[in-house]
Amino acid sequence: MEKQNWVTVMDEQDLVGTDPGEVVAFDIELDSGETLAVGLVCDPNEDSGWMAFENICSHDGEGMEEGEVNLRDCTIECPRHGAKFDVKTGEVLSMPAVTNIRTFDIRITDGMIQLYL
Repeated sequence: MEKQNWVTVMDEQDLVGTDPGEVVAFDIELDSGETLAVGLVCDPNEDSGWMAFENICSHDGEGMEEGEVNLRDCTIECPRHGAKFDVKTGEVLSMPAVTNIRTFDIRITDGMIQLYL
């Protein structure tokens, strides 16, 4: 497992105009060579304004950026088979998925979005 630390992923200005509940999807290339798919959910109720999660459904291995986000419950539903995940904890909440997804602490420092990986 890689050492965890804060990683700068983008400029906060890149997210201007993102609507609440909208998912911004992108990939991070890790030092190990692994590519990590990440989704940021715009949530004005969070201190940073965002929640960050692994943007891969653990059921079928595909991205969830087109899935339905419920900010009240902090959930995202996979658009293909309906698996639901808590985007704060990564907990799987409904089948067909049975494996949790990763979530990431997020902060904004000097106008840069950073994730704790």
